[in-house]
Amino acid sequence: MAGILVVALALLGTIVAPGIASPPTVTWEDDTVTATFDGVPVDEAVAALARATGVEVRGELHELRDIHATFERARFPEVLDRLVGEQNFTITYDAAGRPRRVELLGMPEVSEPPAWRGSPGGFGNVVTAYGEVSLPPVLADALGRQRAHLGWVLRRSARHQDPAVAAAVIALFVRTVDAEPGLHDAFLRTDDARVTRLLRIWFGPGTERFLGTLAEETHDALLRSKALRLEKQIRVGQPGADGPAT
Repeated sequence: MAGILVVALALLGTIVAPGIASPPTVTWEDDTVTATFDGVPVDEAVAALARATGVEVRGELHELRDIHATFERARFPEVLDRLVGEQNFTITYDAAGRPRRVELLGMPEVSEPPAWRGSPGGFGNVVTAYGEVSLPPVLADALGRQRAHLGWVLRRSARHQDPAVAAAVIALFVRTVDAEPGLHDAFLRTDDARVTRLLRIWFGPGTERFLGTLAEETHDALLRSKALRLEKQIRVGQPGADGPAT
């Protein structure tokens, strides 16, 4: 399946082969989801969730599999996260805080480029291995949990279309990199091109904003210097600043 998933939402789930799976049941009440998916194909499960909640879903599902799951008064992000697995997505909310649009992203899973895998101290490896962090209210509401692993938070929300969520992720990451010696040292040790590539994967067009915020708020002169240097390299389009890691 390619293109815009929402085009197929009216068709998915209307025909179920006998003996294969029970039709999904999804209800949306008081901004919570109650649902049963008994061997339902993931595209049909997402379509049923979209129909019940009125949320528009755009993008391509990358992993086609059957869903076996039951939810009782669960938050929308929690249900969607379970359905799409490791695929990245963003959720756009309306003024009342209700989900209105989902973008399924084609961004690669946040992991080290191949050249990094033998380097446990590389910045990406350290971020991936980092433990849980407490989430500020705007992130807790968007992600449906109070605490989460730092790498997971970046995958799920660093490119979020809600400016408040994107800003909250940047602020959280800046504080954590500045305060935690392991992240701090790995950021400084890893060469410019590799750090920039990872930041591009996580933050996309928000990479300059992250670097600018880090430069303004860090308490460490070396971090400030490196952040300003990378920000300048991106701004002037210096060769290698956005290229693949080697």
